[in-house]
Amino acid sequence: MFNWDMLVPIAGMATGLILLLPIIRTGVRYLERRSGPNPDQLAAIHEELHAVHERVDAMEGSDARLAEIEERLDFSERVLARERQAPKLEGAD
Repeated sequence: MFNWDMLVPIAGMATGLILLLPIIRTGVRYLERRSGPNPDQLAAIHEELHAVHERVDAMEGSDARLAEIEERLDFSERVLARERQAPKLEGAD
């Protein structure tokens, strides 16, 4: 059988834990920011930033390709529209 006398302390501990976890996390983040990043983290951040710059440069180069593809698509649409509008020859199957 369940001991009802233990329900209030267990519920109190659970509530305290739920309320204290965000406060503890905030304190840990504050202490981490205060101490500053270590050299390994800085190196990783610099590498990631370099990779992001390379991706941006690659994306900027793809703008010209995208413009060319759009131009080709427009041309294809115009050709298809002309074929639909062109009168068909009699006797052609």
